[in-house]
Amino acid sequence: MGFGIEGPRVRLVPLDDNRHFEYCLRWINDREVTKWLGMDDLLLSRMAEKAWFEKASAGPNLQTLAWVIELLDGTPIGTSMADKVMGNQCYTTGSLIGDRSLWGQGLGTEASFLRLQHMFEDLNVWQLQSGYLDGNEGSRLMQERLGYEQVGRYPQQFWRRGAYHDHVLNVLTRTRYEQLKSEGFYDTWRNSKSK
Repeated sequence: MGFGIEGPRVRLVPLDDNRHFEYCLRWINDREVTKWLGMDDLLLSRMAEKAWFEKASAGPNLQTLAWVIELLDGTPIGTSMADKVMGNQCYTTGSLIGDRSLWGQGLGTEASFLRLQHMFEDLNVWQLQSGYLDGNEGSRLMQERLGYEQVGRYPQQFWRRGAYHDHVLNVLTRTRYEQLKSEGFYDTWRNSKSK
């Protein structure tokens, strides 16, 4: 039996060097997986990824929260992160599904829901901030399905694969989360995804 924050099809678990490092190293160096991340198509050495991994898994300091997304059978498929905005009960968030064979199945959305539910209900967070590069339909749909609202746009902020892309900024506040939850917004989504 697994442990962590569990949903109908995936769970969030703490980073574990022995179980997860090789997966994370492979995913972060897969140019299709990182196509829409803010990394400028950089490939990371084992040492650079190890430094990130050690920092992200150092313990529950509530500055950086990091999880591996697993299927319920324990297979790692991606990562989910939240970084605290200094001086506030706000976090910037992001996720990736590293196993490309599982893209488009709503697993990233389910994992992101588990993350936001945990952060609002267990950690007393006030606001989650996220964003995506214009053209990243997977992230756009995921954030829309979870109730994030667009609050801004940086025009042509990032260069990716031969073109500049706008950076779209989204926010989900605790007030909106609680309103959507009371209206059954998340129940409807979770029930449809778990079938």
